Amino acid sequence: MSRCQLKLKNYQQALKEIDEALKKKPENVKGQFRRAVALRGLGELDEAMDQLVKLQSYRCDDKQKAEIDREVEVVKSLQRQLELKERSLYGGFLEKQKVSLYPDKKIESGNVCSRISKFLLSMLKTPLELLMSVVGVKKEKTQ
Repeated sequence: MSRCQLKLKNYQQALKEIDEALKKKPENVKGQFRRAVALRGLGELDEAMDQLVKLQSYRCDDKQKAEIDREVEVVKSLQRQLELKERSLYGGFLEKQKVSLYPDKKIESGNVCSRISKFLLSMLKTPLELLMSVVGVKKEKTQ
């Protein structure tokens, strides 16, 4: 049934069905592969890649290994495309701030808004320091 859902691009429903099946047989290679495909379809590229890397360590026949390797390449390609898109959207802003979205040069995926929010929050002082600076209280040194 999950295969049909994947073909119809009903990734959320497919993932739900796959997770149910994996509860019964967690080591099922086919189920875990389909889970990675569903995650890719949902845009959860990091989680899909984690699933595929885990699958690569399993004993599989040559056909399954080839499928897994192809899917790894698809996910890597999508991660690169996402990185390029994010760099084109936010690259100028970050270059002016001399901050990189990818300080460790690892390709990441995920919500762009959450990444920008984390960046902006990292530039702010802690709430206590901010409050203290507004009311004019100086931080006491502890001995």
